[in-house]
Amino acid sequence: MKKIIIILIIISLTSCANKISDAKISSKENEIKLKIGPTWYDNESEIDFIYGVKTAETEKNYITEFHLNFGGKTICNTNKIVARIDFGTNENLILSDSINQLLPATKEIIKRVRNKSNVDFEFMNPNPGILVFTIEKVNLKPNGKKSKIYLNLSSDCNQILKLPINLTKYNVENIEKLYENYITSELSKLTKDELIHKKVIFSFNETLKSGNYIIDFVDQNNMLVLTFNKETNEYLIHNTEKKLLKRIKRST
Repeated sequence: MKKIIIILIIISLTSCANKISDAKISSKENEIKLKIGPTWYDNESEIDFIYGVKTAETEKNYITEFHLNFGGKTICNTNKIVARIDFGTNENLILSDSINQLLPATKEIIKRVRNKSNVDFEFMNPNPGILVFTIEKVNLKPNGKKSKIYLNLSSDCNQILKLPINLTKYNVENIEKLYENYITSELSKLTKDELIHKKVIFSFNETLKSGNYIIDFVDQNNMLVLTFNKETNEYLIHNTEKKLLKRIKRST
């Protein structure tokens, strides 16, 4: 079983500002943003995180990596950021602390604490510019059930971000079938105005059985990002390097 990888990278204020500018995010300099692949997310967004695997065991227990990247800078002297994953009524997604145990070398810079249906990651950094990356492993089964969670980012000063995230996993042949089926079954039901604020991340992965669990080999570099262009009435699918891979015309 792969261990959780925790990376904390300190970057300069200029570097952070450039990253946000490149992503075309108009925001105050002190804001912290969630980042998945090439895209930054704010309170205007709603994310559907759609996983896919090819399996005959849809009701087994799974270990699926949920990747979190966020960066920017705070206005607080301590520059502490707390990332809270609020699972709400989907507490069944939370795996044991032993599976999500952090590396001992990170104990001075990050703490992970579970409190009932919440999991908190507390990051400490003495510098004003930060970019952090962490992983929470969840028990997400490929049964097509949507589970809504919330990601809350806060500093000592205030709450910075509260973002709804829908986690779903399907049993499909490949990533093309994954996004085609999701467009047909879910996105086609939404209005154009609803789609503007919707971002969809697709992650199709190989699996390995280990003990009582099936492990997804999630690779963020292989994820695809779907957005909607209201002017052209098209779904746009990019890879994590911002390369446009496909345009799909919306039928309505």
